[in-house]
This record gives sequence, C-alpha cells and structure tokens, in this order.
Amino acid sequence: HVIQRYGLTEKEAFEVEAALIDCYPGLTNIQGGYSSDRGVNSAEVLQRALSCEEFVDQPDLKYCIIKINDYWLNERGSVYETVRKHWKVNLNRVQKIPYVLAAHNGVIAEVFEVDHWYRAEEMPERCMFDGKVAVDDIRLIFLNKRLPKHYTKKGMASPVLYHD
Repeated sequence: HVIQRYGLTEKEAFEVEAALIDCYPGLTNIQGGYSSDRGVNSAEVLQRALSCEEFVDQPDLKYCIIKINDYWLNERGSVYETVRKHWKVNLNRVQKIPYVLAAHNGVIAEVFEVDHWYRAEEMPERCMFDGKVAVDDIRLIFLNKRLPKHYTKKGMASPVLYHD
C-alpha cells in the first residue's frame, strides 16, 4: 500500500481522490467522483470553457439543464442523441418544461425545444424526450455560454438541473 497524502482536510482529500481516479483508467469509487466537472481536460477545452461568459437566468423561461459527458457524446454521436435520453427525472415535472439546455464541460452546447417527454421503453425507470433545435431567439441567450456558478456548487452532482 502507498499513502499518497495524509493530514488533509476533508475537502483536500476529496480533491486528491478525484485527481487519482482521473489519472488511472479503470479506477473507480463506490460513489461518483468529487467535482468531476473540474476533472481531466485539455488546455483547449479549459480555455474555451473558462473564457465564455456566463448565461443569465431568464425568469420568464422554464428550462432544464442536462450535463452530458464525452463518453456518451462519443457513443451516441451527437449532442441531441446524447441529451435526449435516459434520465431519472420526475415525468410530471419535466413535461411542463419546454426547453433543454445541453451542457458539455460547463458550456451550453445546444438548446432544444421539447415536443414531449415520455418513459423510455427500454428503460422504463428513466425518461427521454423528442424535440428540435430551439429558435435562434432562445438559442442565442444560452448557446456557447458557461453555466452560472449557482448551477455548479458543491452537492449539485445530478446531471439534470431545473429552472422552472
């Protein structure tokens, strides 16, 4: 056994743990990683994400933000196919939300107008939606803008966030 660090605060220990999990392929933990949104990235991805301005919440719009990752984006081939399915959400709640913001590496990659949400046939405990790219007036509010800090606070590990 090798002890990497000792005498750390809990926060410091979580940071070291997350970094080690990121460094060693196949290494996992029973619980998801700490601050995985700040995990391994290229300098290009970080520069793009950190240089974007934050979007401003729109009090008159209802939307949910769904965080997508590289694994599923590569697996499914498009932002739409990645963001539209298999989410653990309250179906009654999301059916009242007309827009989905697809967040990738903390930046809104696309905005979709939802036609309808429904239970996924192949995974009935999860939901999915059908929709289309939102009109430009809505897209331009969010597209290529960073998530505001209140959506990235510690404890907000859920991939689905609501503004309703």
